[in-house]
Amino acid sequence: MRGGFTRGISTGREMKRVIIAGIVISVLVWLIIPSDYGGGGFLESSPLVYITPVSPTRTINNTRYYTGTPSYKYTFDFDQYGKKQSCGSEPSSPVSWIAVFGDHTLEATFQPIYYYGVESGWRCADSREEMQVKLILSSLTYDGEPIDASAELETDQKRYWKNLLGIELPRYFSSNQRDPYKVCKDLADSGIIEESDRQACETREEGPVKSVIVKADDFLLELRLKYTGGAYYWEDGYYELTFYVPDYLIESPTPYCGDGVCSGTETCETCPEDCGECPPTPYCGDGVCSGTETCETCPEDCGECPAEPYCGDGVCSGTETCETCPEDCGECPAEPYCGDGVCGGDETCETCPEDCGECPAEPYCGDGVCGEGENYENCPQDCDGGGGGESIQIWLIIGVLIILIGIVSILILKNG
Repeated sequence: MRGGFTRGISTGREMKRVIIAGIVISVLVWLIIPSDYGGGGFLESSPLVYITPVSPTRTINNTRYYTGTPSYKYTFDFDQYGKKQSCGSEPSSPVSWIAVFGDHTLEATFQPIYYYGVESGWRCADSREEMQVKLILSSLTYDGEPIDASAELETDQKRYWKNLLGIELPRYFSSNQRDPYKVCKDLADSGIIEESDRQACETREEGPVKSVIVKADDFLLELRLKYTGGAYYWEDGYYELTFYVPDYLIESPTPYCGDGVCSGTETCETCPEDCGECPPTPYCGDGVCSGTETCETCPEDCGECPAEPYCGDGVCSGTETCETCPEDCGECPAEPYCGDGVCGGDETCETCPEDCGECPAEPYCGDGVCGEGENYENCPQDCDGGGGGESIQIWLIIGVLIILIGIVSILILKNG
């Protein structure tokens, strides 16, 4: 009984450990997952930002943009370039920020350049005394295709010895690293600032922000420089970038003139920006016979019209005939006449026996032909037997056939 109770307690403790471990892991995962994917994003530092229809918007010059700022910030690193032995400048590794929206990608790459021993150059052996960093836009691509754009933003020069150079310091100073009263008292006692500026010097305030906005095609980029601290004045901080994407690339776009696509009711006349310039309107003299141009209205493009046909042009055309224009169509054939050797027109053997020959003689009794109206009674010379000769011949043939049939039958019977 006791063993079972002990095992139950042990099992319960193990379950608690598993539950606690699961909760810890879940919290850590939530912390790590970027906020774009529903996580806390507290540990993220990503140069990539997703811009969606729920992203913040801002309207600039009547254009509505969806905005996104990657969580990655480029922090000044003066220590990396301190202790130079001579004045000059040195580039650092490029930094890129990327915006993703739909199937598209916009990537901006900047080149940081650190300057040391700036301007004065009198203390270049320890040029951390004077430092400056500048970010220069080196490339911008949209879906891998380059976009022509330029931008740069630089920090103020970092000087500890401005009193010796006679250069005016800013009125307000950062005081996050040292006691503001002590910092400002030291500055006033050393004559770097006037005593009258001491109270203003002791005022704590947020670090200043410098920014530049550049337009690249339909996009905007805003590069910001945020100061966060410094011993005597604002010298520490970071750069960050905000992308501005026009709403037609985020929302379901409605075609409009200027979107780069010739669509809908757009034509070269209503929207040459998308559809291109219209071809020139044809005119007389452009070298092309087109439209309503003819040889009559525009002989320059269509050539001279052919001459009107006339009698004597050597071509029998139009309404010309041998009668109206024998020059082109030739002489008309002569009218037929009796004696021309051709039986034509209304000539017959009766009207022109010379061309058509003698007409056949009229039938008469005695011409040897039993013709129309003749019979044995009125013309026995031409019609024999009164027309009964044919019937006698038929009966003779029938009689001969009967005799032959009778003979054949008798022979069959005898032999049978």
